[in-house]
Amino acid sequence: QRLDAPFPFLSMQPYFFPYIGYFQLVNYVDRFVLFDDVHYRNKGFIDRNTILMNGSPHSIKLQLRGASQNKLIKEIELGDNGRKLIETVRHGYKRAEFFSKFFPVLEQILECERRNLSSFLLFLIQKITSYLDIRSEILRSSDIDLPHAGKDKIIPMVKALGGTTYVNMIAGADMYSCAEFEREGLELRFLKPQLTEYPQLSKTFCPTLSIIDLLMNVDVRQAGNIVKNPEIILR
Repeated sequence: QRLDAPFPFLSMQPYFFPYIGYFQLVNYVDRFVLFDDVHYRNKGFIDRNTILMNGSPHSIKLQLRGASQNKLIKEIELGDNGRKLIETVRHGYKRAEFFSKFFPVLEQILECERRNLSSFLLFLIQKITSYLDIRSEILRSSDIDLPHAGKDKIIPMVKALGGTTYVNMIAGADMYSCAEFEREGLELRFLKPQLTEYPQLSKTFCPTLSIIDLLMNVDVRQAGNIVKNPEIILR
């Protein structure tokens, strides 16, 4: 389900195997822009996420070279722990029902030869959206040449891409002004993800794990239905 307005648009930082809600946002818009010309943040989800290991949450982290909050995401390079991450995920999910279907996709992602963090995360998100049959166009903000940076780039970027509506997570509602967008002839909307329960390798449901968990435990068609949930709330 998408907005009726032409080219609904969304931008977020690129994340490492993000959770279901991230892909619900990607699916909801026509154009999704990865904000890679903003500063890297420690303790965020740019290079880490959570899976299950022996039924309990377990952090996985992408090794980076020279990562610093003084650098832009697009300026950072990958380290060499792709194979270690593959084996970690294998150990955690080898008994999952759909391990044999999704694991080759995960291997292809983590064995990607792109060493730039921004390029790698673009590849990752494109591979997952393709697997889920999400057809939104995915772009990088660094590829859009505008004399602005960070949050100040959003409105000019929406206009440059021919958009009329900007969508963001409901958690970001306090960061943006509807009046500011309206003055520019644009609509501002917020989406609240729906985290439907699904079978997991744990006693209690963990709602915000990496998308890896969903795709290991649920058939890709059912996973697609969860991501494309028609009950998603937009305001």
